[in-house]
Amino acid sequence: MNAFAALAIGGAEVTASGYARRPTTLAYAADGVTLCNLASIQWPVATASWGVIDTVLLYDAVTGGALSATFPAVTPIEIRMYDIARIPAAGIELVVGVTTVSVPVPGVFGPFGLGAPDGTPGAFSPLGYDIPTGVPGAFGPAGYGALVVVAGVIGVPLERAFDRVHVCSPGVWAKAA
Repeated sequence: MNAFAALAIGGAEVTASGYARRPTTLAYAADGVTLCNLASIQWPVATASWGVIDTVLLYDAVTGGALSATFPAVTPIEIRMYDIARIPAAGIELVVGVTTVSVPVPGVFGPFGLGAPDGTPGAFSPLGYDIPTGVPGAFGPAGYGALVVVAGVIGVPLERAFDRVHVCSPGVWAKAA
């Protein structure tokens, strides 16, 4: 799943100079229900202070787009001029679940509205509902439920690095006269 990570202060996305959403790819972990970022997510060098970042947002587009998830930072960090914000690989965790199932419609997916078209229990669910894998939204024509994304409760670890190229680059020092 492709997404765009955003940094926020109190839920409002950063708008300071040098800031932009960063692309990331989320993939399923070994448990089959948790999505994690495959690689670290790093922002460019801040050209102005961005403030104390306390929230990470996931969007489906680089600008605008729908908000997919909101995470608290494990520890809020202040990003000042020349700082670099970063989220380590697997720092974002999304748990994918299923909403509660609505009342089935008779005649859809078997005589009771459950399971496969021939009335047998669904192959993908212990409840007997036929859940098409990989398809977000309503399950079947009657809409028995929907995939939901629940942000992890432990938060996202944010890291701050310092841009040594612009400020601490080696140079020639001369004694003042």
